[in-house]
Amino acid sequence: MKQRTGTLLSGMAAVVAASVVLSGCQAKSDFSAEQQETMGKAQSIAAYSNGDWAKVKPEDKTFLISGPGSGSESSAKMFLSSIAKPK
Repeated sequence: MKQRTGTLLSGMAAVVAASVVLSGCQAKSDFSAEQQETMGKAQSIAAYSNGDWAKVKPEDKTFLISGPGSGSESSAKMFLSSIAKPK
């Protein structure tokens, strides 16, 4: 149960971070170049998959799980769906 709570909190943190990055703020970014690059790649994945985990390439799933997904497939799925733009 403790791991599940940690995973959920990690996923929520990723969603909040994505929301901040994607909010369209024009102010100077507080994110590092590496963080911006990670979000750019994640946005590309979300765009080609339309947020559908089944359409994500295996190497991109690994990227999402190990990076923005905080080591959990369920968190990576939540993150992907949170940054995908609706059709």
